[in-house]
Amino acid sequence: PFAVRQGRKIIKENEIDAIFVTCPPHSAAVIGAVLKRLTRRPLVLDFRDDWVDTPWQAERPAFVRWINKWLERFAVSSASKVVLVTPVSHAAFEKRYPRQKDKMVYIPNGVDLADYAYLDNAPPPTFDGKFTIVHAGLLTVAADWNRDPKAFFQALVNIRQAHPEIGDDMRMVFTGELPPEYKAYVTEMGLEGMVEEAGYLPRPEFATLLRNADLLLTINYAGFSTLIPGKIYEYWAVSGPPIMLLSEPGAAHQLIQQYKLGVALKQDDTPGIQQAIMEYYQQRADGQPVRITRDGIDNFARAKLAEKLAGALDGLKFRS
Repeated sequence: PFAVRQGRKIIKENEIDAIFVTCPPHSAAVIGAVLKRLTRRPLVLDFRDDWVDTPWQAERPAFVRWINKWLERFAVSSASKVVLVTPVSHAAFEKRYPRQKDKMVYIPNGVDLADYAYLDNAPPPTFDGKFTIVHAGLLTVAADWNRDPKAFFQALVNIRQAHPEIGDDMRMVFTGELPPEYKAYVTEMGLEGMVEEAGYLPRPEFATLLRNADLLLTINYAGFSTLIPGKIYEYWAVSGPPIMLLSEPGAAHQLIQQYKLGVALKQDDTPGIQQAIMEYYQQRADGQPVRITRDGIDNFARAKLAEKLAGALDGLKFRS
């Protein structure tokens, strides 16, 4: 009630023309829907993450699932436009709300290419150091959001045991800091000599680390098939190392495969992870390191995506 009351006051005092809601939290979508009905302003719902198509939704009691589905339906029916960030989410919403397809708009996440433009003139990697795998960003541990690297760490252990000389020629670099739980994995598995923490880096140093790597790792949240990790776009913008995605099959797998950005595997597929790392390592050892290009990334440039959003907003019917 407080949020609705405050929102209504802001709309009136500032002569707001439209209501734009980004969620999660998905309660914001309900607040936006109520405000739309009270003020008659057009409502745009921007779903960064899905609401009912999530692993934790399936784990909740039947009554709670029913309430959430009803609330999502109420919010979507109130909206003038609904923005979805992956093709899988877009298709799921169109299937759930077939009579409201016209209001669904697919506008993906993306990247600001200007942040990486200076790499165009940077010297190419020399490939004369250790085979380097980099994971950018944090691996936050939370009850509902789990990105567990244990299967990946096990693949490194297997490689080192089967091929000690190759294990000695590899390193795994995490930017930022590993959570204590995952640091414990490293210690338990005896990977202290392979796994490094680079800390928090200035953007030029961060981008150079990515560009000079041999393989870039991203781990999606366990159980999610509709999400695409935002760091995939940053890795792609670097225009160099292939990407190893660990995720449930779905939207992120499709992106990797469509644009030939690397390899997509399930999070717990230790043999597949091990094999992929070894193949990339061997190709570099043979003098043919795998590199990817920026072909297609213009479709995900933030400037272009902003234009698409502006076009969706232009189609709204404002009060006269």
